[in-house]
Amino acid sequence: MPLRTSLYLLAILLALAVLFVFQFPSRFTQEDYNCAATNAPFNRIVFSEVSEGEAGLVEGANPDTVIITSVTDMRIDTDWGRSRVQLERKTGQVIVTHNRVVSSYACTQAEFRM
Repeated sequence: MPLRTSLYLLAILLALAVLFVFQFPSRFTQEDYNCAATNAPFNRIVFSEVSEGEAGLVEGANPDTVIITSVTDMRIDTDWGRSRVQLERKTGQVIVTHNRVVSSYACTQAEFRM
């Protein structure tokens, strides 16, 4: 009988621990690439969700959204209208390809978590 009771208690504690750990499964994360100090064709790109198919907000240019085509720990590849934008996640470097012309900008990368 005591073994059965301790197994029930262990199962209850394990269930409570799992519920506590997964109470907040994802935190709010925002990635920001500020290019205002460069000659980039936009001021800033902001991502609230970083996964394939998600959209990012482009400030200071038209079209005003980028669509993420691929994501790694090092880089985010996006489509921006008829252009492609590659963002280096560690350095903040932004590479824009438009009509086979490649331009690189030293932007500032920031990440906000809540």
